[in-house]
Amino acid sequence: MASKKHLAIGCFVVGGVLFVGGIFVFLIISGASMSKSVEEHAKWVTEYRKKRTASAPGTITEYKESRSGKSYYYNVTFDFEVDGKKYTDTSAVSNGHPATYGKGKKGKVCYDPADLDNSSFVLEMDYVCGGQ
Repeated sequence: MASKKHLAIGCFVVGGVLFVGGIFVFLIISGASMSKSVEEHAKWVTEYRKKRTASAPGTITEYKESRSGKSYYYNVTFDFEVDGKKYTDTSAVSNGHPATYGKGKKGKVCYDPADLDNSSFVLEMDYVCGGQ
């Protein structure tokens, strides 16, 4: 007959296995769900960027920098002009050097002609807008 000590150890082991197994199942299910969400978001971003087929020269008017490890992240506010009308928008950019994005820096703005609020600032003047 098993002693109370052996029974307690057995219950503890079985409980631990069930607990770890439950966490494992949870991680698999949530990982699959997150993977699908990430894929859907990436597809949406690609489609959104494809609409930015037009371009205009732009100038950074303000930027806010933050840093995470070795990476820099910026919210860049920029001005651009279309058909004589001035527009201001903000883009999030990452992994640049602190000197890369600064007030007065010139670049290219890619925008959706049907929705001028859908725009983004790029430094590379030879960048082809529209995701082509």
